[in-house]
Amino acid sequence: MAAAPSGSLDTLKNNLAGKRKAIFQILDDVKKVTPDQWRDPNEVESLAKNFADKLGLPVPEQRIKQFVKAYSDATKNGPNASVDEIVKKYGKNVDDKTLKEIKKFVPKNTKD
Repeated sequence: MAAAPSGSLDTLKNNLAGKRKAIFQILDDVKKVTPDQWRDPNEVESLAKNFADKLGLPVPEQRIKQFVKAYSDATKNGPNASVDEIVKKYGKNVDDKTLKEIKKFVPKNTKD
């Protein structure tokens, strides 16, 4: 059986296997984050590092910076960012299966 491509949903699932307690701690932490914190890229970077540490996943600084840039691009114009554009720009290893899963969590249209 071939290994899953880097960046795939399967790889993420494998990396998170057995980390149930940490995932619930992170979800609890996310509930406590204020809207102002989510608007601040420095706060988001700090949260990303904290979450990776809690999961025990070694994430290179370059990947964290790339994530923060993608996050900033995705949120700068409100909730109407194009998933395809963000993935094309920042997610060179994101496969179609993972892209499809990401899109499930992004609202198609939002109303104010």
